[in-house]
Amino acid sequence: MKSNIASQLSNMSSWMCTQSRTVRLFDLMANGNFQLSGESRFTDPSSELHRNLDRFLGGVMIKGIAQLAAISQNWTITAKSPATYSSVVRSWRHGKLLLTHCAGDGVTFHRRPEHLGDSYDRYVQMAVLRSGNIRTVQRGVLRSLGPDSIITLLLDEEFISSTTDEMDIILFYVPRSYLESRGLNTDLMAGATMDNALACNSIRALVDLAFVLQQRDEDTQRGFIERAILELLTGVATEFTEGFILMDEVSASTRIQVLNIIDSNYSDPDISVDSIAKSLGFSRRQIYRFFEGRKVSIAKMIRERRVDRAELLLRLPIKKTVASVAEECGFGGPDQLARAFKARHSCSPLEYRSRTRRPSS
Repeated sequence: MKSNIASQLSNMSSWMCTQSRTVRLFDLMANGNFQLSGESRFTDPSSELHRNLDRFLGGVMIKGIAQLAAISQNWTITAKSPATYSSVVRSWRHGKLLLTHCAGDGVTFHRRPEHLGDSYDRYVQMAVLRSGNIRTVQRGVLRSLGPDSIITLLLDEEFISSTTDEMDIILFYVPRSYLESRGLNTDLMAGATMDNALACNSIRALVDLAFVLQQRDEDTQRGFIERAILELLTGVATEFTEGFILMDEVSASTRIQVLNIIDSNYSDPDISVDSIAKSLGFSRRQIYRFFEGRKVSIAKMIRERRVDRAELLLRLPIKKTVASVAEECGFGGPDQLARAFKARHSCSPLEYRSRTRRPSS
């Protein structure tokens, strides 16, 4: 099974290599050097959302408007053909990522003002369409898309989304805080669209693999599947938002360079806004201006990368000391790592390890 996964991930890396921010995660997985274990209990505390998705973990057939109404608490869902409506819904989640795969008859989703304020508010929905067509309206902008298209919607704002019959669509729920920690301005993702067959194929292949692993109860592989999907979605979102940013070419280019430096050097304990500015020939003030209006600071982006990496190391079968994990991730010491984990997970690194790793058999 592991060789199958490595082969598929290796084939997918071609799309990521065309992006301005190359993701090196695929090389680690394709070479078999990256394996995680255990379902994290320290996911986003959106228990309502988790309960909603967990109903469909094994795949559920939904027939008729009565069953459709039963899953419509967080938005109004209406069937295009109420008398004959039928679809299959299945879900998957691990760590930060939640997704739902829907295939069947057309529906209209309407997230109204009265639905807002729930646990979905903290997520961006990224929809990948395999077949059928979809029309969405958010912020008064109408979008119409066909197969091999991706659309993003902000779940803390009203929207209408309508699909045709014979739809096949994957709905990803990605925390806004995660995307913002990767340097993205999520406010630009309201009704953003992209046609990219290669990206869609890569994402769908990973989702298919995730469902296979779920059926085989191979929890040990879920961690890097989650990471790979998140990296692909982040790459897609970067393409979206770069096209909407209203700034001159020098500013846009510099912002990408800063993000590349963070991606490549976050484990360097000496990396800082000052060192980044110096390497690019700008002042500290200029660098801040390039990121003006962002919800996440450069310092937080660096820290979030370090915590993400520390999570992965702590979930590996080979136990590293907390001190060595802190050093490898660029923290000043185990105390800094402990404070970062306390802020994100309300627990220590050792507690995180013990609760996210299964005992060796």
